[in-house]
Amino acid sequence: MRVTVAVFIVYALVSLTVLQAKINRQREVSRQLSEQIAEQMVLGAGLREATGSELDPAAIARLAREKLGYVFPGEVVLVDVSK
Repeated sequence: MRVTVAVFIVYALVSLTVLQAKINRQREVSRQLSEQIAEQMVLGAGLREATGSELDPAAIARLAREKLGYVFPGEVVLVDVSK
């Protein structure tokens, strides 16, 4: 009986340790995602400010290319690696 209780306690401790490690990893992921959201919110505010009250599609496309590195589907981007 004592051996069974001891095995159960060891199993419970190992399980708790593993779960705590998973929780810590998920907290880190959550923190990183929160930082990314904050950065995107700042970027979005800058884009809204840069475009003013008018939402000119050409200006939005230009800002998306310059600030976010977006491209249109099927478009090929050439990067000068000599710099």
